[in-house]
Amino acid sequence: MISTMIPDRYDVIRLGKSEVTAAATTLARAFQDDPLFVYLIPDPVARQNALLVILQVMVRYGVLYGEVHTTSPNIEAVTVWLPPASAGMSFWRLIRSGGLSLLTKLSGRTIARLWRFNASTAPLQRRLTRLPHWYLGFIGVEPAYQKQGYAGKLLRYMLSRVDREHLPCFLDTQNANNVAIYQHFGFRVVEETIIPGSALKYWAMLRDRVE
Repeated sequence: MISTMIPDRYDVIRLGKSEVTAAATTLARAFQDDPLFVYLIPDPVARQNALLVILQVMVRYGVLYGEVHTTSPNIEAVTVWLPPASAGMSFWRLIRSGGLSLLTKLSGRTIARLWRFNASTAPLQRRLTRLPHWYLGFIGVEPAYQKQGYAGKLLRYMLSRVDREHLPCFLDTQNANNVAIYQHFGFRVVEETIIPGSALKYWAMLRDRVE
């Protein structure tokens, strides 16, 4: 269970375009050792640089077409949410969010692995989410602030809103340690598989709508 050590004075803040780099930096540090990014970029030094490129695009996409939240102006933790109308990422929206930088700044091997991952998981998401839903794209906490309640605060804030809207919520993870945490917040595993051509495990999780 996530603890509740976060200061009560901290409120959830919605981030805008000017905070994209800061939010991506927090996520990059949080995901440095994440199994997905270790698979995409095995070398730790190259991963550190590539993560910021990838996550700047993802955060900008969230700012433009969804919502990006944090816990205070210090940006200790970040969530990227996509609403029902944008839960399935669009190629042209990805380009508008800076997606071309992925082609120019990432290695061919990383791009090939990223393409393989998306080709395997996008059909799963479409199959498992027939109804309009919110998609939790990313949630990450600065290493120095982990296990202090920041992630829980961000999750509870948005999930209470999703419940008021009577909508389901979908996420996926490649980290076995995260599965029990998300289950604590009402998600259930609806698909467990291994990405073809890799040893990377993948869990799809759905939180049913509240009637």
